[in-house]
Amino acid sequence: MHIAVVLRSQERLAGAIDRLLRAGKLAAQLDTPSGSHAVPDLAALLQRDDHWFHWRSRQWVLHGATLDPAVPQVSARSMKDPSWREREAIAQTLSRRYEWAIIEWGGTYQESCAAFVTAGSATMREFLAANDAVLGSYEALTAVDAMRTIVFADDGYEGEVAWEVAQLEGSAPLLACRFEPASGDWWCDGVSRLEEIAREGEMALFRAKDADAWRKLWSRAGYDDGVAQCAVSGHAAPAEVMRHLHGKPGGLEPLRDLSEVAGWAYGHCYGGGADEYVATFRARTDKLARRATNLLEAAEEENRMERWGYL
Repeated sequence: MHIAVVLRSQERLAGAIDRLLRAGKLAAQLDTPSGSHAVPDLAALLQRDDHWFHWRSRQWVLHGATLDPAVPQVSARSMKDPSWREREAIAQTLSRRYEWAIIEWGGTYQESCAAFVTAGSATMREFLAANDAVLGSYEALTAVDAMRTIVFADDGYEGEVAWEVAQLEGSAPLLACRFEPASGDWWCDGVSRLEEIAREGEMALFRAKDADAWRKLWSRAGYDDGVAQCAVSGHAAPAEVMRHLHGKPGGLEPLRDLSEVAGWAYGHCYGGGADEYVATFRARTDKLARRATNLLEAAEEENRMERWGYL
């Protein structure tokens, strides 16, 4: 199975879907609980109900021609809040049955993702060539937990995965903090125990060797006076980290870009409520991502954290 996880927005995904539809000999199909609907072109998809690109938490499967009718059909109803393990099984089945398929693939409080799956490497290359919103692409993927971006809940244990990954790789991790008037001064003691290595305006970068100071600074990350923004590998070049942090909001794409230059990156994506967030970790390599997954598996067994999905 070849799979690519992308941000699900019209301006970033429409071009790639249009290219797929134009290349197909038969009209694509949009399967929903109410039935299967022909999608001969992009216009038909845009006119569907209240705009397909704006659908969230709906039950649907968009797919191309059938390759193997002997493979069981995936019901659109199976897309009702599937777990990440259920999504894995669905994606495997779709890649065998259809020339290509697109399904909703979770995300964070602020960003929704889709997954493009296919058994054909040429089809995947064509999709990637027309898409600039790819968060991760994987060839011959056999298990979703081999993906390099992990979304998880770590309430009460903020920053622990990043700290443990740094210890495994033998580095003192870098912590980016933003100090604003609303931040108060609760953080002063923690910051005094770290080494400041770069500063630009309200943003400062520290090298952390004190686990207690690290945990203290991350402990209020979900509050209005929180200062911890993100963490990266201690092997990263501070100047490159600061360059990627400058003027960029949080989100899955900045996390991807930061991890590519830093080796790995950890941060939070926030929702609309008080202390409402989800943690994200992204690694540049499969090996580093697997280290984080192993840590999360152990934390889940102890009921300390919970994996939401992989991107």
